[in-house]
Amino acid sequence: MKQKLPYLISLLAITIIFSGCQETQDTKILRVGLTNSVTSISPFSNEENSRNHLINLYEGLVRFDRNLQPEAALADAWGNIDQNTWEFHLRKAYFTDGSEMSGQDIINSFNLFKKYYPSSALTNNIKAIFINKKDAKKIIIQTLHPEPTLLRQLTKVFIVKNIGEEKWLGTGAFQLDSLDETKLTLKKNPKWWGSGTSLETVEFLGIPEKRHRARMIEDGEIDILAEVPPDIRNNPDPNILLKSLPKLSVTFLGFNLSEKINEEENRLAELIVRKAISLAINRANLTNQLRITVYAQPSSQFAGVNVFGFNSDINIPKTDSKEARILLNGDKFYLNLDFVSSMKKLAENIQLQLAKIGIVVKLNALTPEELTLKLQSGKSQMVIASWLADSGDAGTFFEKMIATNGSENYFKIANQGFDEKIAGEATLIEPMERLPILQNLMRDVVENEIIGVPLFEEEKVYAIRPNVQFVPRQDEAIFAPEVTVNS
Repeated sequence: MKQKLPYLISLLAITIIFSGCQETQDTKILRVGLTNSVTSISPFSNEENSRNHLINLYEGLVRFDRNLQPEAALADAWGNIDQNTWEFHLRKAYFTDGSEMSGQDIINSFNLFKKYYPSSALTNNIKAIFINKKDAKKIIIQTLHPEPTLLRQLTKVFIVKNIGEEKWLGTGAFQLDSLDETKLTLKKNPKWWGSGTSLETVEFLGIPEKRHRARMIEDGEIDILAEVPPDIRNNPDPNILLKSLPKLSVTFLGFNLSEKINEEENRLAELIVRKAISLAINRANLTNQLRITVYAQPSSQFAGVNVFGFNSDINIPKTDSKEARILLNGDKFYLNLDFVSSMKKLAENIQLQLAKIGIVVKLNALTPEELTLKLQSGKSQMVIASWLADSGDAGTFFEKMIATNGSENYFKIANQGFDEKIAGEATLIEPMERLPILQNLMRDVVENEIIGVPLFEEEKVYAIRPNVQFVPRQDEAIFAPEVTVNS
């Protein structure tokens, strides 16, 4: 029997955003150095560098905390009426022009999201959204089927007020002051419902030249540097604090499992070939080479360590070229490897490693656009690809990339057992019921069917001035109310 879901989850003890500051010691401005400038403040931007910092301007019904768990934002409580119906209670909040947010603003914002993202999973699964007739502070969301990751998906929907063509107001802790080619400046929103920030101004500065970025953090011209180059990390200023955490993306070697590609036999359709390749790839060697330009750690699976569904029992297999050659029984053949040009050295290293077991790899460098088109055509035999778990949940990976009818199943995976597990997991709302299914699926695709070879996950490293209190977030955003700058 399924556990009965509570009608309403009370969130009276909402997480308070602590600034850890003393008013007499805090300065009023925070300066953040970025590799690239923020180019858009549209709440519907899909540009990662811009969107990561828009949580200071705009809010959704829920948001992620720093550990990528959904927490209260414009909704202060929620719950399930049934598996396809959610109810959200709205807090009292104001847009930066002083107007109070209403249930109609929620509906308008969802309609705009659907317009900008017509093919998103959230858009396709929402059956209806409306205001509770008995209580205007309650919003009802009905889905076409149970959606265990709904709260995570809702973090992407900012609630906004349109004040003109491509002009928006939010309810966030800060509001726009100015935006130019090199700097985004925000000023404090005095009408924000939250509390805890003494900052009056936040500046996000685009600083493309790495030595310039290093000098600015060392000289105190910026308080936080959001991307520390590897050579600077290896020779840090003793007065600068470095903090890092794994990113949410995993880079992997993907296999097309079709029997034939372009009318030719595809050896990757053979499990024994895929197993030999997995044994031949020396992940530690690959990541050591990469550390010249990025921070990377070998990965054991297709989800990062901080993603829901990560299976800690899966280990990185030992490299064993001898065993790989035995599996292939001296057979020699060609495989084609596609990759974006920036991954050329990684591709060449993979080429050398597979040559040791008799596989000749033909390298094919492509632009990102060319690679996407080739993947979509189903003609890419072997590819260096990445998966970004921006929802913090591995379920999306399985539903999109592993399910037979998945929207991004570019590798022609067709496994009835996988499909049944994915379909079963998608009907469960309770996280602890889903977790073992996701973890078992991860073991299946990594160790049993070997649909690809996880290679590495990158780390993001921050440089922080000694007078700054800042803890990095899993979503890589810098949420100013969580930061304190002491004089």
